[in-house]
Amino acid sequence: MKLNYGSRCCEFYTEENLRVPAGYPADTVAYAIRRLFQTEERVRYDCTLRSVRLRLIARGGGQEQRVRYVVPAPRMGFRCGYCEIDAVVDAEGIRVQAFRKRRALPAGQQEEAVHVFAGPIRKKAKAERNGEAR
Repeated sequence: MKLNYGSRCCEFYTEENLRVPAGYPADTVAYAIRRLFQTEERVRYDCTLRSVRLRLIARGGGQEQRVRYVVPAPRMGFRCGYCEIDAVVDAEGIRVQAFRKRRALPAGQQEEAVHVFAGPIRKKAKAERNGEAR
């Protein structure tokens, strides 16, 4: 699927082995994620801008950024709580890898429509689980 924001565009796709919590069908979650990326302007802006920047810098690929979007669950058609979407942005576009459901907003975050975290996801999440502060 093509994702457009202004004059920028990038490819958007979810991986076939999308990681989802138990009890949620993968195709339903993939559909909800696609709808979110089509309707939320801030998400479209962020991922198309990152992809275009990597396209201009990379000149042939190889570089990628890990990104995490935290969205209120009702915006995606789920009940109360928050949804985390882990994705990889590269020169071609954005590839969604995992989806998680959270009951509360991650520590230190303010209430907004969409939160964008960039950088190494796994290290940060592991440090948070172990109680380490960065």
